[in-house]
Amino acid sequence: MTNECSVCQKKFSKHSNLRCHVKKFHPDLLNEVAPNKVFKCSAVCNKCNKTFTMKSNLKQHVLKFHAEEENKLTSSKVYPCEICQKNFSGLNHYIQHKKTHQGEESVDKLVHSFQCSLCNIVCATKLSLINHFEQDHGIKISVTALEFSNESDFKNWKSNLEEKSYSQYVKQRGSYKTSEGTKTVYVCKRSGFYVPKGSGKRHLKTQGTSKINGMCPSEMQVTVLENDEHKITFTETHIGHDQDLGHLHLTVEQRMDVAKKIATNVPFSCILDGIRDSISNDKLERIHLLTTKDMHNITQTFNLCNDSVRHKDDVISLESWIGEVHESGTVVYYKPQGRSCSRHSYLKEVDFMLIIMHPGQLEIQQRFKQKKLF
Repeated sequence: MTNECSVCQKKFSKHSNLRCHVKKFHPDLLNEVAPNKVFKCSAVCNKCNKTFTMKSNLKQHVLKFHAEEENKLTSSKVYPCEICQKNFSGLNHYIQHKKTHQGEESVDKLVHSFQCSLCNIVCATKLSLINHFEQDHGIKISVTALEFSNESDFKNWKSNLEEKSYSQYVKQRGSYKTSEGTKTVYVCKRSGFYVPKGSGKRHLKTQGTSKINGMCPSEMQVTVLENDEHKITFTETHIGHDQDLGHLHLTVEQRMDVAKKIATNVPFSCILDGIRDSISNDKLERIHLLTTKDMHNITQTFNLCNDSVRHKDDVISLESWIGEVHESGTVVYYKPQGRSCSRHSYLKEVDFMLIIMHPGQLEIQQRFKQKKLF
C-alpha cells in the first residue's frame, strides 16, 4: 500500500516518512492525513503496563528492564477456565482441561484415548481412568520409582522385565524436553486400538490383533538427566489382557540371529528344527513360536531375497559372502570387529582385517615364497 499525502499528492514508501512530511509541511492536518497506526496488543508488561504487539518483544523488554522478575512477568496466563478459575498459557492445554469438566458420556468416543478395556467406559483424562479402575473395578494400580545410573543399566532392566513378564513396551511418541531433562514414555504394546491399514483385503492374523481396544495402564515414564542418570516412574499393573507370547514381536537380537542363518542359505526347516530342539521345560520364549511366516517377513525386511545385496547389515552380508567363497581359498585372513585374535596379539578387538587373494596369486605366492604370510 502506497503512503500518499492527500494535500500535495506526494508519495512515500513508509508511513513514518509520510508522517514526518506532514509534520513539517502540514502540521495542522497531521491527525487527519497521517494518523498514528493502531496496533493490536497481544502482550502487556505486568510491571510497567507497556504494551507489545508480539510476546517475543515482551520477553526482550523484561530481560532488559525487569530481569529480576523474569519468570513472573513472562508466564502470562491468557486462557482462564470459567468453572474452576484456573489459567492456561496454551490453547491446547486449555482445551484438554475443559474436557475434565465434561461428563463421561459427552466425551468423543471416536478419540478412544482413555477407554476402559473392561467395561468400555470412556474417561476424559488418564487420571480419571486410573481412578475408575481402582474405584469401580477394585484394581489397585502399582506404581514404583526407580533410578539407573546410565542408559545401559536401564535397557538391561527393561529387557529382563519384558522377558520375565511376557510383555513389551514401546514408545508412545517422540522424546521431549522438560525442566528435569529429556522425557520418554513407554506404554504397553497391547494398549490401544486396532487401526486397519490398506484396502482391507488382507485378513487379520490367526491369533487376531494384539491391540485390546482399550487402555492398559502399564507404562514407563523415563526422564534422562544431564549426567545420563535415568529416573523411572514404572506403572506395573496390566489390565485387559493376558501375558500371551503369541502377541509379542521377536526381539532385535532374535531377528538378527534368524537373519544370519537365512543369509547363509540355511533351509527354513533346519532353522525351525534347531529352535524347537532348544525348547526346555524351564521357560518358553517368543522365538520358540517362530513360524515360516516370521522367516519370510525377516527375509523381506533384511532384503535377503536380493542376490546383489545379501543383507542390509554389512556385517551379515560380508560374513555370508565369506562363507560362500571359503573353500576357494580367496579369503586368506578375516578378523571382524569385536573379536580378539590369539594368533596376532597386536590386533585389537576394534580392528577389522580382511585379506583377499586371487587363486592365481595364491598359487604364485606358494610357489615362490618359502614362508607363508599366515
